[in-house]
Amino acid sequence: MCTRSGIVVKQVGLHVEVFPRRCKSWSCPDCSKLRRRSLIREGKDGKPNRFITLTVNPAWFSSPEERAAQLSKAWRLVVAAFRHRWPMREAEYLAIFEATQKGEPHLHILWRGGWVDQRWLSAQLRERMGAPIVDVRQVKGEQQVAEYVTKYVSKRNVKFGTLKRYWRSKKYLPEGRRAALKKRNAGALYHVLSRHFLQYLEQLVANRITFAMLRPDQLEYELPPGRASPVGSWLEQACNFVPRAA
Repeated sequence: MCTRSGIVVKQVGLHVEVFPRRCKSWSCPDCSKLRRRSLIREGKDGKPNRFITLTVNPAWFSSPEERAAQLSKAWRLVVAAFRHRWPMREAEYLAIFEATQKGEPHLHILWRGGWVDQRWLSAQLRERMGAPIVDVRQVKGEQQVAEYVTKYVSKRNVKFGTLKRYWRSKKYLPEGRRAALKKRNAGALYHVLSRHFLQYLEQLVANRITFAMLRPDQLEYELPPGRASPVGSWLEQACNFVPRAA
């Protein structure tokens, strides 16, 4: 279980779910596993049809961190150029940073969209990054996507400065998945508590609240008659928050 103490109480109407508050850090042994699984799922859900790998010229710029920042910027400019030149072609992606043994950044991209000409892409990157290596390959099924993502997110945990380890374009995930993520949080009220999950469970038992265990560290229950909120005698020092949109 994540070493960060505390729980989250989620209320939708009279229905309440309780689960651990996770730090969601890549340095956390438990949370990093969850984030890797989530990233693999996102990679598959986007249904990419190309793998693209971009490298940098180590002679350009002053450090791996700056080269990574310039590579990230260059990729966004290339996508904008692609959409401008071929406005009718789809151009959605999931981009993942990887560090080589020498600490240099590579950018691995799961691409869903129209055909990307390797020569055109190389010319675009050469102008901005200086003689990079650009590799474009066709995707051959969901299993290959999972293996590809797993390979690069399971390597040495690295972060280049303040850059994100991965990011995706706005419409990379299918509309159904994006709608489901929004619907999951719609109308929900969240409470963050500093107490341990087992302490909360004991309080429910003491207050004779019937609950069901969904997992060893997650439960759900319905509010009893007369209670409009789970924040009551057994919930102290709660602070509400609004979850970040997916």
